[in-house]
Amino acid sequence: MPKREADDEVISRVKLVKKPKVPPKGEIAPFVFEFLSGLAENNNRDWFQMHRPEYEASKECFINFVSLLLPRLASVDPTVDEVEPKAALFRINRDIRFTSDKSPYKLHLSAGFGRGGKKPDLAGYYLQIQPGATMVACGIWQPPAPVLLQVRNGISSQAELFKESLETPLMKQLFEEAGTALLDRPSVDRLKMCPKGFDKQDPMLETLKLKTFAVAKKFTDEQVLKPDFMQVVLMHLEAMCPFVQVINSFIES
Repeated sequence: MPKREADDEVISRVKLVKKPKVPPKGEIAPFVFEFLSGLAENNNRDWFQMHRPEYEASKECFINFVSLLLPRLASVDPTVDEVEPKAALFRINRDIRFTSDKSPYKLHLSAGFGRGGKKPDLAGYYLQIQPGATMVACGIWQPPAPVLLQVRNGISSQAELFKESLETPLMKQLFEEAGTALLDRPSVDRLKMCPKGFDKQDPMLETLKLKTFAVAKKFTDEQVLKPDFMQVVLMHLEAMCPFVQVINSFIES
């Protein structure tokens, strides 16, 4: 089949998929999970193009959610920049240049918030919508060496302040654990030995070995689809605020 005819066939198939009706702002619609579940089973460009109307509706639904969340988060943490909601979103396209997995798309919708928006060298907040893996998170992920050193220096020299940011009453209320245990997950990359320049007897040694300093909370699909999910997300981000501010104070000191 000539290329033009093949392209026309793909376009005609795309037109068969209607764009779902986007719900009121502040809610995540079930069709978002349906689209992402389908993408997980068919992570290829042909399927994505055929279902682009569903993607556009899912993206619009997520942008609407973020547009309400951002100003509310900024009222809790005034250091958060109120950027355009679209600017807070991460692309759904994967960077496949340096990986053997050539799947073209991520299996979630996600956004980042903080001082400077999605700036990677400051601690911030993260929201991810994905079937079975929706989460809110905060902190700083694998920062460059100079920033990592500043964070470690702050943790070592101001250990009590750091621990207090992870042990607030709201943090204890919302998370199963509290304190540095929130950071020490099996999946987190860490050094095997004491970081260069630090004391092997430092009481915070195990935390200093970490290369990422982040707190995360997962939610079930049922929780995400409830009308009060916006308030649930905001409450968790509020609990995370002291930790983000302490990390950034170390970086900017």
